[in-house]
Amino acid sequence: RIFLLERVTVTGSTGKSLLPNAKKTKAIFAYLCLSGGREVPRLDLVDMFWGRSRPEQGLDVLRHAVSDLTKVSASWRLHRERRTVTLDVSSCWIDVFEIADNPDVLLKDLYGISPRFDMWTMREQAQQARTPQSANPIADPLLQMIHGFGDTVRREVEQLRAEATERA
Repeated sequence: RIFLLERVTVTGSTGKSLLPNAKKTKAIFAYLCLSGGREVPRLDLVDMFWGRSRPEQGLDVLRHAVSDLTKVSASWRLHRERRTVTLDVSSCWIDVFEIADNPDVLLKDLYGISPRFDMWTMREQAQQARTPQSANPIADPLLQMIHGFGDTVRREVEQLRAEATERA
């Protein structure tokens, strides 16, 4: 189970916390969880979390954080490429997609990680408040099924659904 409301944590079947303790590693994990399975450029993550550092230094710290996430034994799949990182959480339960009653506490414990992350978090909170649970791409079972097929197929399914809704 992945919890992003209030305090970011991941619990295994025994209830034990699985995420590393480092706050930026948790923030990277949360950002990837909410990215909808898309490839996230490593340089975007560096800019988000270490924007004031040299890119080489940020990439090195990011490499360690992603390595720590890879060591976690959980049901998500972390794909690491040279320039991108992708997190497939389609088989995971994520609280924000199941308990949509208070998006204001989304990632609450990670406030202050970086100014850019804080701004992104506020936009995510607003988006979660506006998006009905059934329209959430990760919560929707059909979109979960095609999650690994990329944005093109996802957009086509969304367009077909919109057309079907208009006809109904």
